[in-house]
Amino acid sequence: MRGSQIIVVGGLVLAAFVTATLGHARLAQAVPPTYTITEIGPSEPVVSYAYGINTAGWVAGWSDPGRAFVWRDGAFGYLPTPLGGSTYVDTDINAPGDVIARYGLGRLRGCIWRDSLQTDLGALGPLGETYPLGINDHGEVVGWSNTGAPGSTRPFIWKEGTLSALPGEWYDGTARAINNKHQIVGEGAPHTGDRGAFMWEEDKITALGISYAFDISENGVVAGDTTVGGYRCACLWQEGVVTPLGSLPGYPESTARGLNNLGSVVGSVGSGIFLSQRAFLYQEGTLYDLNNLIPHDSGWLLQAAENINDLGYIVGYGRNPDGLTRGFLLTPEPATLSLLALGALALLRRKRASEGKR
Repeated sequence: MRGSQIIVVGGLVLAAFVTATLGHARLAQAVPPTYTITEIGPSEPVVSYAYGINTAGWVAGWSDPGRAFVWRDGAFGYLPTPLGGSTYVDTDINAPGDVIARYGLGRLRGCIWRDSLQTDLGALGPLGETYPLGINDHGEVVGWSNTGAPGSTRPFIWKEGTLSALPGEWYDGTARAINNKHQIVGEGAPHTGDRGAFMWEEDKITALGISYAFDISENGVVAGDTTVGGYRCACLWQEGVVTPLGSLPGYPESTARGLNNLGSVVGSVGSGIFLSQRAFLYQEGTLYDLNNLIPHDSGWLLQAAENINDLGYIVGYGRNPDGLTRGFLLTPEPATLSLLALGALALLRRKRASEGKR
């Protein structure tokens, strides 16, 4: 989930941000959603991945030979290569269009591109490495950094030009996502206690009781992974309650990578180290194979869904009809988009009604 703005679609106001005080919402859909697919990558036949999407539908990703890119309104463009080093994976983008990525030839560093200008994020030590993973609409960045010494990896936040470690005593740790309320989620191994997922709210640290936390919505719902029956299982966490999402038939494990403010979750299923075998969408209590929601003659195998915005646009990567790993953008078809907008309007009415009772 990246960004939270009011969006007008076909004359309907999709006020996704109003869900901030509501639970993960159930959408007004009686039939499975359907999507068209757009290939995201350079014109050259090279590997590409789409990782982040904002409310405007701009996509951030990575392509061989180690270049970060932004796809905007059908136009593909590489970001400048920072300081002569290659950029790598796990790019992300916020509503204003700021993009983060890691770069480096050898020692990894993190940077942010704002209006095509690159800023190095720094590190926790002069010989340290930095790996940014999440950004909110305020331009605050989270990830992990170290001093270069063994056992020095810590979760960090970068804001107003300064990188600092998050509170807590950690043997190692990673922050993966931050929302516009400054809630941060990730995981780590504290000096005292078990490794797992945590939430940081200013100086308060909450153990979530799950293994990984990959994303957080504006209403504090967390998408992550837990363990069910000895297998890794995608889940939602909300106010201390963990909801396992299950997996697809024939695949024992699943991982949740992103969610939006309407409660839709995306990720992938697989087994062991091969968790990116088929992409899924979780919506209305149902786990869908995204390969069944695109045209059957597309020739694509969607392997991993990485993120979803409040309009239901989904990004990820898979095998295109030529068998090449490429990024993709899934666009809801008109009927699906209308239902998403109606669901958002229903949430807006509920919120106004609840506010009127106070």
